[in-house]
Amino acid sequence: MALIVASVALAQSAFKLTPPDKSFEATFPGKPSHEQRLSDSDRIHSLQHAYSLKTTEGKFVLSYVHLTPPPLDLKANDAIDAAISGTLSNVGGKLLTERSLTMKGRLAKAVTIGVGENTIIEGRFVYVQPRVYQLIVLHRQGVIPAFQQEFFDSFSVN
Repeated sequence: MALIVASVALAQSAFKLTPPDKSFEATFPGKPSHEQRLSDSDRIHSLQHAYSLKTTEGKFVLSYVHLTPPPLDLKANDAIDAAISGTLSNVGGKLLTERSLTMKGRLAKAVTIGVGENTIIEGRFVYVQPRVYQLIVLHRQGVIPAFQQEFFDSFSVN
């Protein structure tokens, strides 16, 4: 009975995120906050977006970088590997596992990153030109947030 009540409560608080440009959809366990940052280099203009929500079990983050103009010669694997390397560098983490997969028919990678003594990041990285999407869930080691798989499975690109 308690499991049913918890499932119903979780389903009622779920929030389907569709950004204003309707480029993707993802479901969070509640309404996420949004941040964006703009950066320019010599040739590339990048707009970074991050949607995040912290729960008692962990933190859910969907972020992406939109590159303008899109590098025409950038291969999906290279973009994904660069995003994974950037995440490792940003968090000072260690790559524990990595595997190739597809998400809604698109090439992607699933990773597990260890950070410090007790933090795990489960991530999915996918490149859909001109964007590199990152879906990550941060949680304590040994605790997998109940909504994690639904978060990953809900992601789709329009």
